[in-house]
Amino acid sequence: MNWTLRWLPRLRWKLGRWDSFAVLWLLFAAVVAVFVFDDFGETFDEDKHVTYGDMILAWFMTFFEDDRALSYSRDYLYGGAFDLAGAIIRKLLPLGTNDAQHLLGAIVGWLGLLGTWRLGRRIGGPAVGCVALLLISVTPAFVGHAFNNPKDAPFAVGYVWALYGIVGLIRAAPNVTRRHWIAAGLFVGLSASVRVAGLLSFCYLGLAVAFVFHYGHRVRRFGDPRSLLQLAGRATGAFGLAWIAMIAAWPWAQLAPLRRPVFALSYMSKFALAPRKFPFEGVEMYGFEIPWDYIPRMLAFKLPELVLVGLGLSLLVAPLLLLRERDVRRTASWALLVLAVLIPPAYAILKGSTLYGGIRHFLFLMPPLAVFAAGGLVAVTRLLLARSRVAGLVVCAAIGLAWSFGLATIVRLHPIQYIYYNQLTGGIAGAEDNFELDYYGGGYRPAMRQFLAELWEREPETYLSKKVRYAGCGGGGELPAHFVKDDKKPDFHIGSTRGGCRDKYSTRPIFTELVRDGVSIVIVRDLRKKPKNAKPKKAK
Repeated sequence: MNWTLRWLPRLRWKLGRWDSFAVLWLLFAAVVAVFVFDDFGETFDEDKHVTYGDMILAWFMTFFEDDRALSYSRDYLYGGAFDLAGAIIRKLLPLGTNDAQHLLGAIVGWLGLLGTWRLGRRIGGPAVGCVALLLISVTPAFVGHAFNNPKDAPFAVGYVWALYGIVGLIRAAPNVTRRHWIAAGLFVGLSASVRVAGLLSFCYLGLAVAFVFHYGHRVRRFGDPRSLLQLAGRATGAFGLAWIAMIAAWPWAQLAPLRRPVFALSYMSKFALAPRKFPFEGVEMYGFEIPWDYIPRMLAFKLPELVLVGLGLSLLVAPLLLLRERDVRRTASWALLVLAVLIPPAYAILKGSTLYGGIRHFLFLMPPLAVFAAGGLVAVTRLLLARSRVAGLVVCAAIGLAWSFGLATIVRLHPIQYIYYNQLTGGIAGAEDNFELDYYGGGYRPAMRQFLAELWEREPETYLSKKVRYAGCGGGGELPAHFVKDDKKPDFHIGSTRGGCRDKYSTRPIFTELVRDGVSIVIVRDLRKKPKNAKPKKAK
């Protein structure tokens, strides 16, 4: 037998119309990502993750003599798969540090789209997979974090692929092949190689193994000791592969591979790196004193309305569909997805975990929620089409229109989509004084590009001067070298919404501001005496 027929994927799979559209959309998304990845600014977490990635690379390059990664900041408590990949890419590509990181983020984010499609397709079929892909593509929190969040976004991608691998075991039962076991183990390990919260995926893997055994016993597949030993051996191998993948780029955990990951999970679920106050529903509070329902409420505020409608419909039709479902494997797959969405928030609530930065710590719930929403939308549409073609087509048109509004929102908020709030809060304008907006610093790059363009247009002599002094809460990394931070006698003040920084020097004139949906996200104020030859700012 030709080895290519055995080891390479078979190319005889014919794409249906849903799969064809999904593939075309993925290709389109890849092209867009290549063109826009350098629009995204450096977030507050990126510098430490860049340093941590370089230290992990040094750990391996020096054959474990350079041990700085074992105690760097508190990043050593996280797996470093994404950070190590970033360090390697920065060595290979002729790009700046941030652009190389954001290109990697674009690649990983695209894999998240792919994983959402594949998970939805594996559980609900081609239509559910395609709709789930379209929904996650217009989820601003996911898109906005994908390019420049070095921790939460890669974990979200790893989580959806872990679920895909685990569901593959369930769907293949009782004849689970070696390929299914390897995929499940590898994907589970990779999810935990970015954030130790991925250890929860090991629990899901254990549930899948139990189901495979139970289902196989029902159909008399595991009736003899040999088949039971084979199942036990392959399951053990999957867990072992997952654990190895988890610690492969995690130097601190490698020194005590069984004990330290479990300790890190318990420690990080309570730890607050930088306790600070932020507004939640108009009340200033610390991350360790948030109400118990913070997570579900923030998900309700940050998910697009179409996704919320889909989730509501899925709750309505789920009992009917489950009663009709004859394949227990499909039912078990949906049940596992339910657990994967409910267990992490429940764990965080019971542990009293510290949370901040909107809902970014639970960004990983958005891909499976998109799959649930897709299932609800597809099921209801099919039920309506079966009874009235006109009613079904009207619903399809309404869904398409709502989705197009979501796509327009992604374009309109670019490149700080994560500041989005839906109409339950009155949009961004309604959330301005009640919730965090630019909590991650991503708005500084587009704001600084706008500032430099206006400074060049209005005051070219100032732009070309030897020194321009500024103060503020960020943005310095996006400015030329002759722009010098000076908190005592600044020429300009740069501030975003985080911590009310934009409101400092509120009596001084605004030189430029980054505005989204009528809300000033970053404001640059002029602290100088107005130059005689300065041109007036053009009205917007």
